[in-house]
Amino acid sequence: MSEEEGEAKIGVFICHCGTNIGGILDVPRITEYAKTLPNVIYAADNLYTCSEAGLREIRDKIKEFKLSRVVVASCTPHKCRNTTTISIIFNIFHLYQFYTRYQFN
Repeated sequence: MSEEEGEAKIGVFICHCGTNIGGILDVPRITEYAKTLPNVIYAADNLYTCSEAGLREIRDKIKEFKLSRVVVASCTPHKCRNTTTISIIFNIFHLYQFYTRYQFN
């Protein structure tokens, strides 16, 4: 990133996907590791990223921490309970980036 843009502010959201992921991987441990990575200023795990609560958390944390990058570790959209979740996440992030970059908010 250029000096004008500053350092990347990365948020990491790791989904348990019930037991699909959480039953195999140690999601809390992975989340703690993510917190140690460069430029990661927020990392959290949740039961279902595709749920309304999961999407709300992503939206709220992007705004709260002024995240410039988001990593969502979750299951395939084909298994997701809400097939539009991935596009919603991208729309939340891109709209927020657009508004903050051009200061329309």
